[in-house]
Order: sequence, then structure tokens, then C-alpha cells
Amino acid sequence: MTIMTVFKKLSLLLAPVFLLIFTSQLYSGENPTELFQKGNRYYDSGNFKSAIKTYQQLLDRGIKDATVYYNLGSAYFRDKWLGKAILYYRKAQKLSPRDNDIATNLNYSRLFVLDKIKDSPNFSSVFTDKILNWGTVNEFTFLTFLFYLGSASLGTVTFFKREKIIRRVLAIFVVLFLILLFFATIKISRDSGWQEAVVTSSAVEVYSGPGKEFTLQFTGHEGLEVKIEQKKDDWYLVSLPNGARGWLPQASLEEI
Repeated sequence: MTIMTVFKKLSLLLAPVFLLIFTSQLYSGENPTELFQKGNRYYDSGNFKSAIKTYQQLLDRGIKDATVYYNLGSAYFRDKWLGKAILYYRKAQKLSPRDNDIATNLNYSRLFVLDKIKDSPNFSSVFTDKILNWGTVNEFTFLTFLFYLGSASLGTVTFFKREKIIRRVLAIFVVLFLILLFFATIKISRDSGWQEAVVTSSAVEVYSGPGKEFTLQFTGHEGLEVKIEQKKDDWYLVSLPNGARGWLPQASLEEI
């Protein structure tokens, strides 16, 4: 076999690969800003399906941005995909927990969920949740580190200058550092240990075990927010805020 023959065969084999690469380069010619603006134009014109597709392209490129999630959630809501809307509003809120627009639209979307789950949290859990929902893991970690540095610096100064005002400021910094460390630890533990999800199918039957041969417990509907406790094959064991638990198919929900 001559070198030219080998080259021709390799060319025939690699041609589809090069064509695929070239096509993908053409497809990805729009930069993220252009794609985002394009999605906004689709949304403003009422073409919500095209807006969804365009925003999704940004996510497919690995972009995780609260504004993109928020716009995608709004497009899904206007296109009457309640579960998807709540899913992406929750994703946006996770990145930007103090954004009033995200909170307002998320709470408004929840009004349309068929399942009205009531829970009775005590005062301490409500207070803790309010603090933890104030910021992201990175923000809590940064503030904790900041007050640690402040405490260490003031401690060094106090060692050389034993002035009363410095000791008082040091005491305040130490107390705030310990409080932040406490909540940062809970926030990190919760974010790494808790996996929440949203039901995106119109309705889903929840069973007592991972399969339809088990007892049917209740039916959940689109937009229902759950906490995933266990995974087994294609089934999830989930829990609701009121304490109800059950197994449902993995395909019926999406993780936040």
C-alpha cells in the first residue's frame, strides 16, 4: 500500500470529523452577548420558544448566570411551562439570593402550582433559613474569612497595645467571626448535602417504593418542589416540606 493510498483513506475517514468541527465553529460564531441579546429580542417579540432555545444555547456553553436563568425562567413561564419556570427561577435565586425580581417572579409562579404544601416550621428554623437564604456559599465564606483576618489583626495589635477600645472591637470581631463561621458551616453542609428538584412533568404518581408495583401514595404536579433523599436506579426518594415522602421516576423532575 503506497503512502498516497494511505493518505486518501485517512482523508476519507477524517473528512466527516473536519466537517463536523467546521460546522460547529460556524454555529458557535455568535458570542454570548450576541446570543443573550438575540434571546431578549425573541422574548420581547413574543417568540418564547425561540427565546428558550437561544438562552439554552448559553447554558450549553457552560455559562451559569443568574440573569440568563431568570430570563429563561420567564420565557418558560410565558410559554406555559410552569415546572421549568420555577426550576430556572430557583437556579437564578441560588446565584443571586437577594434579587427582588427573581423572588417576586418565583413567588408569583408558585401561585399556579396545584399542590399547596403547608408546613409548620418553628421560629428558629425560619430565622435560620432567612439568614442562610441571604447569601451564597461564596459570600458567607468570604465574610467569615474577612472577620477572621480582622480578628487576627486586632489580636496582634492588642498584644502590643492593651487599650480598652481595641479589646472591645476585638471582642466584637471575634463574636461576629464565630457567628459567621456557624452559619457558613451550615450553608456549606446544606448546599453539599441537600439536593433539591422541581417536578417538570404535568403530573407524577408517587409510590411507597422505587417502582410502580409499590403502593401509590399521592400524585404530584408540575412545579412541585422537593428534596431528594436517595437515588435508586431511575427512581428518586423525595420529601416535601410537610414531611411526606415517596418515590417517583427520575424523568419526572429536574435537579436545581
